[in-house]
Amino acid sequence: MASDPKLQAWFTFLQAHDAATESLDAELRERAGLALSDYEVLLYLDRAGASLRMTDLAASMLLTPSGATRAVDRLEREGFLRRSPDPDD
Repeated sequence: MASDPKLQAWFTFLQAHDAATESLDAELRERAGLALSDYEVLLYLDRAGASLRMTDLAASMLLTPSGATRAVDRLEREGFLRRSPDPDD
């Protein structure tokens, strides 16, 4: 791998991404009490106009439906959002 510059560049990018993500997660937890993944849920909801089906949220974030449900449940308990049933379901 060390002899392939493309693979080395990719590896370096992944390391930088991991370091930046860890740093952002730590700072967000300290300042707002939110994990970076929770903030991502809120960003997706904001982009969708604050209304999004759980299956669509999960697909957008590459989460399982149960992972999206756990994240939304946690954010609702902490008062960051309010979950409501879809009248079309």
